[in-house]
Amino acid sequence: MLKEKMAEAYERGTYGLPRKEGSAHEMCQPKCISTVAVKVVDLDPLDVEGITKAEIEGRRQSFIFEDFLERKYLDIKMPRS
Repeated sequence: MLKEKMAEAYERGTYGLPRKEGSAHEMCQPKCISTVAVKVVDLDPLDVEGITKAEIEGRRQSFIFEDFLERKYLDIKMPRS
């Protein structure tokens, strides 16, 4: 179900997701998941500025994916800490 909803959102461009599919995995802590959803390319991982830009871009994408999960997949709003 997640795969289909991600592909649909990607194709429509409604969320700005960087990829058509990803995954979410339940963690041992309650209400905690781990995801594979961001895609950062064309940056030099051996360059300090490249690493910084990659970190910023990865975080930007993770917030987009979080919003997608909450609204389209889980239909909930997760509390922020």
